[in-house]
Amino acid sequence: MKVLRLVAVLLMVPMVAVHAQSTRWVLFNQTDAAVIWVDSAHIQVTGSIRAAWIRWEWTSPRTVGNATFVHSLDREYFDCTNRTSSLSDYILKDAKDSIVGSQRSMAPEWDAVPPESINEQLLDYVCKYKP
Repeated sequence: MKVLRLVAVLLMVPMVAVHAQSTRWVLFNQTDAAVIWVDSAHIQVTGSIRAAWIRWEWTSPRTVGNATFVHSLDREYFDCTNRTSSLSDYILKDAKDSIVGSQRSMAPEWDAVPPESINEQLLDYVCKYKP
C-alpha cells in the first residue's frame, strides 16, 4: 500500500511543476494597433531590474524581414532605477500560431524609455511588481 501511495505522489510531482510554470497573461492595454498582455506569473526581479514576457496581438499583420506575423512574444528587461529597457528575445507568430521568426540577443542594448509611451506604461507596471 505504501508503494502505491509513493507511486501516486511521484506521478503527481511533474503535474504540479508544470502547473506552477504556467503563464498568467494579464490584459495590459488595448490600442488601435494591438492588444498587449503581460505574463504576470514569470516577472523576474534582480535588484532594480525586472524581466517580463510581453505578448502583442497586432490588429493587422506586420512584417520584419521576410516574416509576416500577427502575434509577437517579447522578453523585455526594465531597469526601474534608470528608467531604461532592453529587448532581449522575441518570437514572431503567424495567424496559425506558427513561429515565423525569432531572435535572441546575448548582449541587448539598453534604451531610454520615452515619456508618455506604451513602453513607459509597461516599465511602470512591471516595476511595481512585488514577488
